[in-house]
Amino acid sequence: MIELPESLRPLFLAAGWPTPCAEPVACYVPPEHPAAALLEQLVGVQVGICSAGEECATSDVAFGTFEHLHDSEEFLEWQQRLSRTLVSIAEVQHGHGALLMDEQGCCYVLSLIHDELWIQGLNFVQAMENLIFGRKGGEPVRLATPSAIPII
Repeated sequence: MIELPESLRPLFLAAGWPTPCAEPVACYVPPEHPAAALLEQLVGVQVGICSAGEECATSDVAFGTFEHLHDSEEFLEWQQRLSRTLVSIAEVQHGHGALLMDEQGCCYVLSLIHDELWIQGLNFVQAMENLIFGRKGGEPVRLATPSAIPII
């Protein structure tokens, strides 16, 4: 079971979490990747709304597997530049962005409008609190070298 703090737990419960995944997690998700366990409990859950937040706009988060994204040139390029295995776990901002997770549990938002990626949280809980409560995440990722990931 996902460990959620009291700040998030009631919102997720109200959204129908936990939901047993009716279908197997997509084949592109390595079973040992932290996204696999999240998706097993969250596919179909929608939490949050787009509104004014504490520091910036809040976001809706619609959990699901978005296989089409994993074949996109932009997604593959970011994965290569970061030298990370990225998995899409949700759409955010009415589908204008994708929430991605790497194998260390760090969460990123990939803009589906322009070529930009930024760290949303160093872990799932931090990313959810930033998105749902409108807290600023990290700066956009601009890589001079593949290992130069900004810290928030």
